Amino acid sequence: MAVIEFFRFLNHPLPNNGHRVLGLLKKLPRELFVPPQDRDLAFADLNLPISHGQCMMQPKVEARLAQALALTSTDRVLEVGTGTGYLTALLASCCAQVTSIDIHGDFLKPASARLERLGIVNATFLEGDAAEDWAEDDGWDAIILTGSVPVPPHAHCNRLAAGGRLVAIVGQPPVMEAMLYSIAAAMMENRLNSLFLTPAYRP
Repeated sequence: MAVIEFFRFLNHPLPNNGHRVLGLLKKLPRELFVPPQDRDLAFADLNLPISHGQCMMQPKVEARLAQALALTSTDRVLEVGTGTGYLTALLASCCAQVTSIDIHGDFLKPASARLERLGIVNATFLEGDAAEDWAEDDGWDAIILTGSVPVPPHAHCNRLAAGGRLVAIVGQPPVMEAMLYSIAAAMMENRLNSLFLTPAYRP
């Protein structure tokens, strides 16, 4: 059941940038971002545990979330949850600027170093809790929440510029939905499709 729903999610029609993101998925060395003991599993359809109880999502899920944002070369993107920085690198390769914020400050320096090693210089890393008020400006072209949230993230949607898009995984384990929110004359909400999340891989 999990596999069927996973591919239903992935096979949702792609935006115009879909094949570009898939190309980046093959180009970016994901193994550089994976914990050393799991590097042989870098492209496996598994959620790989990192620290602080967090995990890297399956690579195809990360790519699909990035695709859904339909990023352009002029977009400013807010990423909530840095992790190892792999999704940051994927986003930064598609847009003008990424600001990545994480409550766990020890994620930031290694993630920044990995992007620097790849020559990716259009990402800024901040320590903080994006669920609280913080001193960054609003008007983001795109926002991505890398951790799941139990209810729709309307407070984050209020930070979007006109035409802005937000993707998030909404719900409670084990069944969650990947959602795309967009701002036009009024906020629009679309299900990317049901997504059954699998537990993090643990050897």
